[in-house]
Amino acid sequence: MVKINLIILIFLFILSGCNKPVVEVKKTPDDLVQALKNDKTFSTSKEDLRKFGKDAIEPLIKGLKDEDKVIRERSAIILGEIGDSSCITPLIELLKDKEGKVRGEAATALGWLKDPKGVIPLIEVLKDEDEYARARGAMALGKLKDKKATSPIINLLKDKSDIVRKEAVIALGEIGDKKATEPLIKTLEDENIEVRSRVATSLGEIGDLKALEPLIKKTGKKEEDKTVRIEAICALGLLKNNKALPVLVKSLDDEDENIRAWAADALGKIGDKKVIKDLQKAMEKEKNREVKSKITSAINTIKGNMK
Repeated sequence: MVKINLIILIFLFILSGCNKPVVEVKKTPDDLVQALKNDKTFSTSKEDLRKFGKDAIEPLIKGLKDEDKVIRERSAIILGEIGDSSCITPLIELLKDKEGKVRGEAATALGWLKDPKGVIPLIEVLKDEDEYARARGAMALGKLKDKKATSPIINLLKDKSDIVRKEAVIALGEIGDKKATEPLIKTLEDENIEVRSRVATSLGEIGDLKALEPLIKKTGKKEEDKTVRIEAICALGLLKNNKALPVLVKSLDDEDENIRAWAADALGKIGDKKVIKDLQKAMEKEKNREVKSKITSAINTIKGNMK
C-alpha cells in the first residue's frame, strides 16, 4: 500500500511540473528583421514589427543594408507600410541596389510614403534595366501624382514589357495630366487586352474630351474584347457628354449582359432625360436581374436630377 501511494505521489509530482507555464522569449525588432527571410515566419514577423511602430524603424533601416536580398526587400515593404518620413533617404539609396526586385520594392515603398523628395529618383527608375523595377517606379509615381513625371511615364507606353506598359497607363490616369491624352489614345490599339482596358479607364479618369470619339469607337467595336468595351463604356460615363448617347443606347441591346448593364450605368451618369424611354424599352425586354437593377438605378438617377 505504501509502495502504491509512493508511485501516486511521484506521478502527481511529474504532472505538476508539466503544468508550469512556458516562458515565451520576446523577440526584439532586430530579431524580427532577421526572421523576415523565412517564408514561414514572414507574416508573423511583419505584424510584430508593425506593432513596434517607430521602435522598428531603425532595425528595418539596418535591414535595407543586410547581405540577404530578401531581408532588404521585405524591410523596404514594411517601412513603406509604417510610413515614417525618416526612411525616405535610405529608401532612395536602395533604388541603386544590385537586385532589381529590391529596387522595385524600394520604389513601391516610396510610392506609399508619397513624399515629393521621391519624385526625381523614381523618374530615374523608369530607365531601369529590370522590368519589375520600371513597373514599380511607374506605379509609385502614379501615387505621388506629380506632373513632372508625365512625360517620362509616357515614354514607357512603348516599353517591351506588358506589365510596365500597364503600370504606366494606370499611373497616367492617377496623375490626371491632359498631356497624356493623345499618347493614351494611340495606346488604345496596344496588342495587350489588359493594357487597352486600362487605357480606357485612365482616359475616363483624365476627363479630356479629346478621348470621346476614340472611346465611342471602342464601345461600338463588336470584335473588341468585352473587358475593353466595358471600360470604354465606363469612361464615357465619366466624360458625361451627350455625343456618347447613341452608342450607349445601342449597347443596351448588346448580347453581353455586362455591356448592357454598364451601358445603362453610363447613361445614368450622363443624366440626359431623352434616354429614359430607351431605358424603359430596354427594361421591358431585359431578363437579367442585375441588368434590370442597373437600368432601374439609371432611370431613378435621371428622374432625380430632373427635380
